[in-house]
Amino acid sequence: MKKSTTSYILELEVFFTPSQCREVEARREVARVIYNTCLGRVMKRWRGVQGSPKWRSALRRVQEINAIGDPSPDEMKERTALRKEMREVEKDFGLTEYELHAFVKEVNVHFDRRISINEAQVTATRAFRTFEKYRYGHCKKVRFLPKGAEVTVENKSNNFGLRVVGQELAWKDLRAPLVVKKGDRYAEDAFLDRTKYVRLLSRTIRGRRRYFVQIVKEGKPPRKNRTVGSADSAVGIDIGPSAVAYYSTGEKKAAIEPLAPNACCEELDRKVGRLQRCMARSLEASNPDAKDENGRWKKGVKLNKSKRWEKNRVKLANLKRRLAVNRRQDHEKTANRIIALGTDVRVEDTPITSWTKRAKETTVRKKDGKINRKKRFGKSVANHAPGLLLNCIARKLGNIGKELKRVKSSKVKASQRNHVDGSCRKKELSERWFEVDGRRVQRDLYSSWLIAHVMENGEEIDLNACQDDWPNFLRAQAEALAKAPKNLGIL
Repeated sequence: MKKSTTSYILELEVFFTPSQCREVEARREVARVIYNTCLGRVMKRWRGVQGSPKWRSALRRVQEINAIGDPSPDEMKERTALRKEMREVEKDFGLTEYELHAFVKEVNVHFDRRISINEAQVTATRAFRTFEKYRYGHCKKVRFLPKGAEVTVENKSNNFGLRVVGQELAWKDLRAPLVVKKGDRYAEDAFLDRTKYVRLLSRTIRGRRRYFVQIVKEGKPPRKNRTVGSADSAVGIDIGPSAVAYYSTGEKKAAIEPLAPNACCEELDRKVGRLQRCMARSLEASNPDAKDENGRWKKGVKLNKSKRWEKNRVKLANLKRRLAVNRRQDHEKTANRIIALGTDVRVEDTPITSWTKRAKETTVRKKDGKINRKKRFGKSVANHAPGLLLNCIARKLGNIGKELKRVKSSKVKASQRNHVDGSCRKKELSERWFEVDGRRVQRDLYSSWLIAHVMENGEEIDLNACQDDWPNFLRAQAEALAKAPKNLGIL
């Protein structure tokens, strides 16, 4: 078994001539058909396994043992033997990844080996991973790729087939130059590392299809000339659906700022809304008989899509692509500012997905007796992507040998805690300001300050250190609020 090594990705654009573009599209179409063929074959074999009496009886017994709260050692041994028996049945039906690799060889011969066997086997592996998601309940059904879908072609190594040679992409008889900007020191340093394998993909940018290659390199990415804070400086982060606050114990600095401001402006939101409404009206005008008497779309009706609808779809896709690029750039800059304050970064372990769930209990407003809405922060989380910021911070810390620390929110209770006496008081979501020791503090900045003083166990706050650092926080809070945008909602 090969020893796994760290990797990073260098993404560059590749320039194909018009004739090469046609050949590349033909090979990507072959990869799409191979994926659908492998997915269909593995689903057929799965139905055969499910029809086996031996496999079904073993599954029922395993489920009975799993239902037992504390199975005995004999029952655990029996369960292990039954699972081995089930795997043998699956192997007899060819329901394994390696059996699918043997099958894809025949499929690749049918297409005259337009792609190499390694690329075909990686495509088969991707189909098998899709089946496993369905098998273990992570999705309700498998989806086959329609014609014209974006298909990624990937190799296993950089020896033959799809590979990078120097600063060129080689794919059998195709040779195409990689677009490397002049003076790009990062790309020049990355080319010195060994290439593991190559991935080819395409993106539609401003209505034109462009091709990119992701070169998976061995090792850690080249260091950029960026400021990195001290390892002794703890940085506490209090992140919300649309804003983030952070405090550094070493630099004695705090900040509160919106998440992805360039991707969440009113002008772009209005453009997205206008395009979506225009597409909806166009679809209704082109399909007058596709709705029932209640105004709902009929199931199974094939919709006619006009040229205007297709043009608006391209515009909408390009606009959303721009928003995604702006969102990631904003998060990368915010992550750099945080790491510049210190590399001991801490955040609560609250799952971001919990902010998108609807309320379970139905409540009534006292003012007018109407039922409160159960919606939460789904749209804000989708637009501002707070989880993406945490991923950026964790990735950048990992490149320098550090990690993002998660403190237990159920123990710390930063939004409820008072550092003077250690007491907790649950606050309403609308309560953004409150008094501590006779001073008025902002809720998110105060929480980030408390998180920065969490002990190494991740469960307790060092209240003595908080008392010593209290004057520094008050000064840092005043400076942060003076620099914060005036229209920030959480203020």
